[in-house]
Amino acid sequence: METSHIAQKFVKIGARVKFGQPPAPRWRGATPQVFSIAVAKDRKGEYFDIGVQPDEELSISVLHVRPKDRHLLLLVQGARHPRDIQKSLCGHDERHWFFAGLPEGASTVDGAKEALKPAAVLEAQHQKKVKANKKNKRKTAAFIRQGEFFFVPRPELVVDDWLVVRNIELTGGGRTGHMAEYVYRDPRGPQMSEFGKGRIRHPDHKTVVLPYWHQVLVSREYPTGGSGLAD
Repeated sequence: METSHIAQKFVKIGARVKFGQPPAPRWRGATPQVFSIAVAKDRKGEYFDIGVQPDEELSISVLHVRPKDRHLLLLVQGARHPRDIQKSLCGHDERHWFFAGLPEGASTVDGAKEALKPAAVLEAQHQKKVKANKKNKRKTAAFIRQGEFFFVPRPELVVDDWLVVRNIELTGGGRTGHMAEYVYRDPRGPQMSEFGKGRIRHPDHKTVVLPYWHQVLVSREYPTGGSGLAD
C-alpha cells in the first residue's frame, strides 16, 4: 500500500504518521483487527500510528484537510467490500493529537465535527442561532466544550443540595478523567441525565468554569480500529 501521499497530508496539519500492523488481539481466539489507528509517542513527540493487516486490501485516503485548523478527515474503505467504510477525524485539540471515529457520513472536516455533536447540542445551536463560523469554537452561546464533553446551559435548573455530589468524575462510557466540582444526576432523564457546575478539570485541557448548571453530553464518537470493516 502506497502511504507517502497520506503522510504528506498529515504533514500539512503539522503531524507525523507511521504505518505498521494492528496490535495483536488481547485475548486468545479474538478476531484480529483489520485496521487500527492510535496516537503514540516517541522521543520526537506524538504521532499517529496506523496499522493495516498485510493481507488486507484496504483503500486509505484523506478526504479533506484543514491545515490552519490542524484537522483532516481520513477514509478507510474495504477493497473487496466497498460499502465497508470507516471515517476518522484526526486533529489537534489544545495540547494533544486525537482521532475520533465518525458515527455517520461526512465529507469535510466541518461536517465531521457536526456529526460528532449530540442531538441536544445541535438543537441548542439552532435555538441560539449560532453562526456557521462560530459552531466549532470551544465556547458559544449554545455550549462550552472540553475535549469530548459538551456543556449546554440550563440556568433554570434548581437542585436540592442533598442531591448534589462534589468532586466526581463525569461519566462517558468509561473512565474519562474529566473531574467536576458539582454533579447532579437525574434518574428521570434519558439514561440518567447528568448536569455539572463549577470547575471542570482535566490534565489535557484548560479548566472550564460553569457558573450555573449545564447539561453534560458526550460526543457521538464511533469506535475505531476495524470494527466497521469486513475481514
